[in-house]
Amino acid sequence: MPSAISDLTSFALVVVATSIVGCVSRIEPQGYGDFGETGGAAGSEGALAGSGGQANGAQAGTGGSSSEPLADGYCRVQSLLSDRCGSCHTNSLQESVPVSLVTYDDLIAPSPSDASLRVIDVSLARMRSETEPMPPKPAAPIAEKDLAFIEAWIQGGMPATCGSISEPKPGVYDTPTVCTSDSHWTRGDDESPKMHPGRACIACHSGSSGEDEEEDEGPKFWLAGTVYPTAHEPDECNGVDGGSSDARIEIVDADGQTLTLSVNSAGNFYYEREAGKLALPYVAKVLHEGRERVMATPQRDGDCNSCHTQDGDQGAPARILLP
Repeated sequence: MPSAISDLTSFALVVVATSIVGCVSRIEPQGYGDFGETGGAAGSEGALAGSGGQANGAQAGTGGSSSEPLADGYCRVQSLLSDRCGSCHTNSLQESVPVSLVTYDDLIAPSPSDASLRVIDVSLARMRSETEPMPPKPAAPIAEKDLAFIEAWIQGGMPATCGSISEPKPGVYDTPTVCTSDSHWTRGDDESPKMHPGRACIACHSGSSGEDEEEDEGPKFWLAGTVYPTAHEPDECNGVDGGSSDARIEIVDADGQTLTLSVNSAGNFYYEREAGKLALPYVAKVLHEGRERVMATPQRDGDCNSCHTQDGDQGAPARILLP
């Protein structure tokens, strides 16, 4: 893989806090390191509703109100939750994510943290919480207008109607296995920045010994991975074409240094050891067209594709996704 990193921005402190790159060697065993999209952007890691108690004792109905009609009702709410929370609160729950936010029944179920409240009540409280926000930082908060709509829908009796929306939006990981680009790496181990998309990179490009390394093994990486447009893409399938989009990776390390890494035309990104030090642990984001997918759980291993595989490994649900 290559030697140059573009758009490297140093020493800018970003507020750090679950969905871009790696999901290995977690500092907190309960945080599995997925990418959650946020802000003009999906949900993040960690427990949203009913994990660790009620947020600040708050309940739904403490924020603003919405004057918008509830014509799209449940389907609009479910689409919002899919976008902002669906990376973690899926049907396949992790230990640190005790509730799913996929179906209507999920939302009206008693909260694990307080059976007198429904999951949606505690979820909205966490979305409004200043001390335990969901999605967690550095993910952007959910817009107030969207929170107001959820609140109005709850106060309106939570009608399970869709109005002009034909059906709820599917979860971001509820997709088939497909090579979206319909193009593959076919050049074996020929050294290239585009080589082996989807496969673990640092298994070969580690430089971990620090001495007596073979020069023909290629550059040594602190971290590397591949960004895909859908969740279940096979190895050697080319990912997002970063050359024709503004897709990029933002890394914030333990020293507060911010690195912005480009995504090449095969979807690969990487940060070389010779480009500078990366202080572990780090957190990361995928950025694209004003949206972000955040992995807020600190990571100590930069071999991102080793757990963001086609079907997910070590707790990751699947590939690193474009937001």
